[in-house]
Formats: sequence, C-alpha cells, structure tokens
Amino acid sequence: MELIIGLLVILMSVVFLVRWRYNYWRNLNVPFIAPTFPFGNIKGMGKKYSQFQLLQEVYQKFKHNSSPFVGLYYYLSPVILVKDMELVKKIFIQDSAHFIDRGAYYNEKDNPISAHIFNLDNPKWKTLRTKLTPTFTSGKIKMMFYTVYDVAERFVKKLSSEVDIAVDGEIEIKEFAGRFTTDVIGSVGFGLEINSLDNPTTEFRVHGVNTFEKPNHPALVNTFSVAFKDMARKLHICQVSREIEQFFQGIVHQTVKHREDNGIVRNDFMQLMIQLKNHGKLDGETLSVGKLTMDEITAQCFIFFAAGYETSSTAMSYLLYEFAHNQQIQEKARENVRQVLAKYNNKLTYEGIKEMDYLLRCVNESLRKYPPVNTLLRYCNKDYKIEGTNCTVKKGQLVIIPAYAIQHDPEFYPNPEVFDPDRFLPEEIEKRPTCSFMPFGHGPRNCIGLRFGVVQAQIGLAMLLNNFKFETCSKTVNPIEFKKFSNIMLSPIGGINLKVSKI
Repeated sequence: MELIIGLLVILMSVVFLVRWRYNYWRNLNVPFIAPTFPFGNIKGMGKKYSQFQLLQEVYQKFKHNSSPFVGLYYYLSPVILVKDMELVKKIFIQDSAHFIDRGAYYNEKDNPISAHIFNLDNPKWKTLRTKLTPTFTSGKIKMMFYTVYDVAERFVKKLSSEVDIAVDGEIEIKEFAGRFTTDVIGSVGFGLEINSLDNPTTEFRVHGVNTFEKPNHPALVNTFSVAFKDMARKLHICQVSREIEQFFQGIVHQTVKHREDNGIVRNDFMQLMIQLKNHGKLDGETLSVGKLTMDEITAQCFIFFAAGYETSSTAMSYLLYEFAHNQQIQEKARENVRQVLAKYNNKLTYEGIKEMDYLLRCVNESLRKYPPVNTLLRYCNKDYKIEGTNCTVKKGQLVIIPAYAIQHDPEFYPNPEVFDPDRFLPEEIEKRPTCSFMPFGHGPRNCIGLRFGVVQAQIGLAMLLNNFKFETCSKTVNPIEFKKFSNIMLSPIGGINLKVSKI
C-alpha cells in the first residue's frame, strides 16, 4: 500500500510539474502554440516535417499579432520564436551581449571535435574568435584564390567529360558541386589532393556527406541536446560520430607532423593553424593571442571543411536550379561573367570576381530563397527585459530566429517564391530591415568564413557559366522537396537534376 501511495505521489508530482511548465507562456500572457507531452511543439520533427516548416507555419500564423515573439516548447523547455525585426536586430547586434552564445550543443570532453567556433559558448568562443579572425581577412582569402581556381578548372574538365557520356546531358548537379567544394576545402584547408571529382567514394568525401546525410542522432535527440545541454553531456551524447572524429583527428595530426618534420609551408588554412599552434599569432601579426591545441585545430579544421563544403555546394546547386528555370537571368549572369573576364584578358582573377556584381546578386537571391542554415539560435546568458512587454527572457532560455520564414515574408520580399536577383540592388536593400537577410547571421556571431564561402561559390559558378548552359530535364523536380531529418540544413530530396550542355 505504501508503495502504491508513493507511486501515486510521484505521478501526481510529474503531472503537476508538466502542467506548471506548459502554463509558462499562458501565465505571461504571451501568444503560444499548445504543447503536447513529452515533445512540446516538436512532435513529428524529422519525420513528418522539418524544423523550418514548423517555424514558418508558426511565424505566418502569428505574423500580425502585436506581440514581437511567440512562445514554443522544446520538450518541457519554453523557448522564444522572434518575429519582430526590431527585436531580431537587438538580439543580433544592439544587445548581443545578452545573446552572445548560439545555443548549440557540444561535448568537449567526450567529443572534442564538436567544440569548434560555431558551437562554443562565451568566453571560450570569444578567445577562439580572436585567434581565428586574422585567418579570414581579404588578404588571406586572396592568398587561397588560385588554389580554388585550380580546383575549379578540374571541375569544368570533369563535368565536360560527364556531359559527353550522360544520357540527354542529364546530371545530378548537387553531387558534382559537393565534390568540387570537397576538393577545394581539402586543398585550402588541409593541403591535400582529395580528388573526389574523379573518385566520389574517397574517405574525405564520404565522411563529409555522412556529417550531414547521416547525423549521429535523430532530429529529436539533437533538439533534446540543445534544450537540455547539461543532461545531454551527463548522458555522453556526442554530436559527431566517433568514426568521423577519429578520421579528422588522424588527418590533422598526420598533416601537421608531416609539414613540421619536413619544413613544408603552403598558402592554406592548415598553415595558418600551425602558426597559431606554434606562435599564438600569424606571421606578420604583432599581437600574440595564445596558442591553439591540437584538439582545437582539429575542431576548427572539421567545421571549416563541413561548413565550407556543404553551404557553398548547396548555394551553387540551388542557383543553377534557378538558372535552369530562368534562362534570361542565366544569360544575364553569363554576360556579366564574360564582360569581366574580357577586362582581365579572359582570366579569372580575385579582383575580377569582386566586379561580378550581377552574379553576386544571383548568389544572394539563392541564399535568400534557399538559406543553407534555415534556423538561427541564440542562447540568453543573462536576463533580458523585452522592451514594450512584461516579459523577460531568462538566463538559459533559447531564442529562435526563423531565417527561412523571414526571408520568405512577402512584406520584405514581394512574391517570395519568385527568383529575382534585383532584390539585391543597393536601393532595394535600403528598403528592408537590417536583419531581413541572414544566411550567415548578423552581429559578433556571424559566420567567420562567410567571405571565403561566397568567393568559393562565385569562382565555381563563374567557371560553369562560361562553359555550360543549364536547363531543366525530365528528372528536374519542381518545386523542390526538402529532407525532413535535418534540423537546420536545407537539403533537397534526390539532389538536383539538370540538363547540362557545353557552350
């Protein structure tokens, strides 16, 4: 009898706790979506729908509500979905000190490769950002330019040979773009000739694909890890699989040892990491910011590879898809490329890439319509009173900025499903709120490698436009269907199939 009473007391306590937690937003008089135990508002995520689809639906439903945000629940945790652009700006920029952490999960003890600059919390993030910022200056990117260009030339040759044998010229272009960016990052990041263009089953390529296509845990487990970081670490949940971690640890240690033992110096990201490891500063810099450990180098090389290969290849693929559906825009972009090439004796140069203004507008419109990272997170690290409301964002609370929904809001982008590069004319940009375009985030925690990523994509696209024409084919899916298992990445089901012909 005592056991039964004890169980009933525990059950009633759990019921009370759940009801109390799920009344959090109601008690604050904040608009919210009714939760369902135990998942809150994320039941079905990763199976029935993607995270961006859920958030876009909520954003649209409450778009005209006077509250600047909406309440949601990740399991039992109350989280905030921001829909007011002034509040977005404050979180990203003006009051970023309250939201300096991304809210991403990492496990430095069990999974050191996950403790990279994208995931780390302050103050470790700030220390690492200070160390890495000099590696992504315009001068350092220019230094890597011709390495990217060499890979792009091989990309064109390989695609040309594939077009010759493809039935009706039909090519799965996302796969090829991924192999191009894999070889680029392998070369500028590690100084290695990956050659996945000729051998798509090379280990580097396979592990890169698996990082995104075969996550270590289902979407709900990843969301649990974000909502309950301390518990996830106690459960030894690892974001990156042990197999992938061991592979990158081996590559980094072998590359560093080989270069140091043989006095090899290259103009690439790895060389910059070695300088930081040995001297705490880059050659030519006067201020020492502290040395990097081998674990830190491995983690930064991993995210440089993973983010650099996936986001750029995805952006390139979606843009080629839009070119195939919009031949006039494709031709205008090709003309822009050729006019600039003619100015530089038909050679692609770093200066020339910066002058391809229409191509850049096309890249930005692709990033607007298909943001590679569709959801941005911020983690409140000290209580923040939201102006004009009676609500305070509590320390430890997660804040969600629905990038995909905002970049498809007709208030900012009329007819948002229409591909229109002229949205990014200077006078059009001026009409929109500051943070209404956020493929790389904003403020102090924006993507440190954004300029390299854009340049890499522009080089590949310029070379492709100068040599090939892209059209739809029998296998082209319209509209694109997106995979549901990924929490934040926007990946097409079945890739992107196009007809490619030589010019």
